[in-house]
Amino acid sequence: MNLKHGQGVFYYPDGSKYDGSWVEDQRHGHGMYTYPNGDSYDGEWLQHQRHGQGVYTYHDTGSKYSGTWVMGKMESVGEFIHLNHKYQGNFHINNPSGPGKYVFDFGCEQHGEYLQVDQVIAKCLFLVCYRNKGRAMFIKFLTIVKGNGHIISNY
Repeated sequence: MNLKHGQGVFYYPDGSKYDGSWVEDQRHGHGMYTYPNGDSYDGEWLQHQRHGQGVYTYHDTGSKYSGTWVMGKMESVGEFIHLNHKYQGNFHINNPSGPGKYVFDFGCEQHGEYLQVDQVIAKCLFLVCYRNKGRAMFIKFLTIVKGNGHIISNY
């Protein structure tokens, strides 16, 4: 039987590419996978799944997720980095979950918690903008969003 094992580069028929460790014909250990659309994942693999620490980069937007992966899903502590802001916090099954914060390039931080309740996501967020001489302005608001992304209410 001819199985991939050890270090190597494999080019898939769909145009994707994996450069990294193999164990018994599966991506396993550290490696970089480049998807047909240009997205890439550089990190740890287990049984052909993103698993452990790694960075997924979205080619079209330049956004990145850097953090923990469990069997192909964003889990536990991570950071989602966008062009002018980033989210730092916990993730569960690819979604923000629990405590976290948005950090904006213009100096504001939005602290809060994501809760998943029967297809309704409740975000309780606090916006903190740091002004001159360390003074802070606090704005507290609650946004309740349906699972489809429509805002139910703002407080």
